[in-house]
Amino acid sequence: MTAPVLVIGASGEVGEGIVTAFLNAGRHVIATARSSNSLDALRDRLSAPERLSYLVGAIGSDEDTEALADNAGDISDVIVAVNGQRRPSLLADIDTDTMTSLIKGDLLSHYAAVRCFLPRLPEDGCFIGIGGGSADFILDGGVYMSMAQAALRVMYRGYAHERQHDSPALRELIVASVVAGRTHEPGDIDPLWVTPLEIGQQVVNMVERTQDYPGAIWRISRRDESGRPVITSESNSNARVLPL
Repeated sequence: MTAPVLVIGASGEVGEGIVTAFLNAGRHVIATARSSNSLDALRDRLSAPERLSYLVGAIGSDEDTEALADNAGDISDVIVAVNGQRRPSLLADIDTDTMTSLIKGDLLSHYAAVRCFLPRLPEDGCFIGIGGGSADFILDGGVYMSMAQAALRVMYRGYAHERQHDSPALRELIVASVVAGRTHEPGDIDPLWVTPLEIGQQVVNMVERTQDYPGAIWRISRRDESGRPVITSESNSNARVLPL
C-alpha cells in the first residue's frame, strides 16, 4: 500500500481543498495543523473519513519540523500549505522584529520543511509548496507579503538548481487568484476565482503525473474562457546563475 500523503497546514482553506482532493483520489492522508482544535474542526467538516488521520505539529523551526517528521513516520509526498500573518501594514510601520516574524511565517516555514522532508521522501515522491501570486506585484497594505512570496519563489528555484537531480520532485505551485473559500460570502465570490478543491486537484495531478510538470515553478490562475483555471509553468523557473 502506498504510504500516506502529508498535508501541512491542512486546516486552512487551501489545505482542506488539498486534503479533500487526495481523499477523492483514493489516497490516505495525514493532516497536520498547529492546534488540535483546528484538526477537530477539519474532521467535522469532512465527516471524519477513514483514510484521514490527524497530527498536531508545526514547521516554525528545524526542531519543530524534525519532531513533526518523526511523528508522521513513512510518507510518500509532502504538501506545505501554510502562510504567515495577514494584516494591512505599511512598511514604515513594521519594525524589524515584526518583519522577521512575518517573513518567518511565509518563507522560513517552507525552508525548514524542504530541508527536513525532502531527504526523507522516496525517490518517486514529491514535495510541493503552495505560494501566493503577490510576488509579481505590490499588494496595497501588504508589501511584506509580496517580499516574502518573491523570496519563497527564489528559494524553490534555488533549491531546485542546487540539487543534482529531481528525485524526489520539488515544486512550488503559485496560487495567482483569490481563493473562493469558506471565508467569503457566496454573493461576494467572483466566478473567475479558483476554489480550494481545484487547487487540490491540481496538486494531485502534479503528484501523480510529476513528469508532466517539469520545472520548479508552476502557477494556477483565474479561469479563462473555457471556465477552467489556467495552469502554466514559469518559463524562467530555472534561475539565471551568476558567479558569487
